[in-house]
Amino acid sequence: CLLLSTLRACGPCFIKLGQWAATRPDIFEAQLCNLLSQLHCACPTHSFEITKQSIESAFKKRLEDVFLDFVCEPIASGTIAQVHIGTIISPESGQKVQVAVKVRHPNIEVYVKRDLKLLYTVANLFSKILSLHNIGVVEGVENFASTMVAQLNLLKETKHLEKFRMNFENFDQIIFPKPIKSLCYESLLIESFEPGIPLTSILSGKISSSDKISSSDNIQQNRFSNLSAAEKKTIAKLGLTAFFKMMLVDNFVHGDLHPGNILLYQDNNNKLRLTILDAGLVIQLTEKDRQNFIDLFKAVIEGNGAKGAELMATRSRKPITDSKKIDKFKIEMDKLFSETVAKKLSDIEVGYVMSSMLNICRNYQVHLEPNFASLIVGVLVLEGISKQLNSDFNLIQDTKPLLQDRKIVSKLIIGTLADIQRSWLTKSYILK
Repeated sequence: CLLLSTLRACGPCFIKLGQWAATRPDIFEAQLCNLLSQLHCACPTHSFEITKQSIESAFKKRLEDVFLDFVCEPIASGTIAQVHIGTIISPESGQKVQVAVKVRHPNIEVYVKRDLKLLYTVANLFSKILSLHNIGVVEGVENFASTMVAQLNLLKETKHLEKFRMNFENFDQIIFPKPIKSLCYESLLIESFEPGIPLTSILSGKISSSDKISSSDNIQQNRFSNLSAAEKKTIAKLGLTAFFKMMLVDNFVHGDLHPGNILLYQDNNNKLRLTILDAGLVIQLTEKDRQNFIDLFKAVIEGNGAKGAELMATRSRKPITDSKKIDKFKIEMDKLFSETVAKKLSDIEVGYVMSSMLNICRNYQVHLEPNFASLIVGVLVLEGISKQLNSDFNLIQDTKPLLQDRKIVSKLIIGTLADIQRSWLTKSYILK
């Protein structure tokens, strides 16, 4: 594809721009978003010599004096950094441990600064000359710039990982790598190496020898090629648990939760576990925005189109001032929600409804707050992954019992879901 190859050739900032655009179906067509999502796969790597220089510059030591063993070829690469495997003597336990070494690409800050300046110039030019101010081009670039800059300092990712580990300390099947704080720098992050196969490989059914389980044991590759229906359902439920806990309980959500950042592994007790990687970007809502998101989720299920339209309009970065356009926006949203509540509860696909909502928002230039839109995209990704693993998956049916069983929700969340069911019964809709 010419577009993808061009973005890759233009460098990390443009690759990241494409990745970001893939998460904004409220601005871009769904077909384009699906195409750009391919940019989450393999990004360009830098040479081992540059990696060695970066490590030695950070530690003021030779690489051989820092690591007992170091694999020259990276096992993964993103737009900001690439990852190697190494072995060190842990400064905490004194034991030999295997680690993942995340090394920032050379001159990335310079390239980002240059590329963002170019993007701002182009965005302003297009906005003024082509009258594109109504679709929020400049605001989109501003949002993208903030997410790009936030991921440049790997010390921030270190703090994010610590927070996630604390939030999930009682969940032995949802894992985040442990950063070794004393060995982390702005340009270098050393964390525990967590074995596993990327969920992208499992979903595609193409598990290859390059899918790293551990440095020496590849037995589980065949194991994961033949997952049972029950095991796939378990994986879907684990992903559901992780996302809804982040969103509804912790208000600390992984901002780049695509299948390539999730690993599957079976531990020594034969338990399946998910490891979540790449925590450089997180989403946190203000209390008001968080409540608005929960209210929007309720509005979808209750079929309250007017309320849903009002919530999205008030969350728009540029509120609609044309009363006729507002009325049309509400009518379309109400029609969508009415069609939703006409279905049985078990037949409602929240992902489809929210995707349709984003399409209506785009048609009426209702641009949601970036974090608000990102959470909606998170729900779409979650439902998409879960349905690939379990064709019978239903977000509404599976959410409440799972959250209750895991004992991770507050009275607010249980109350929200209970309110949905009560309103459904009160309005005499048929539950089957």
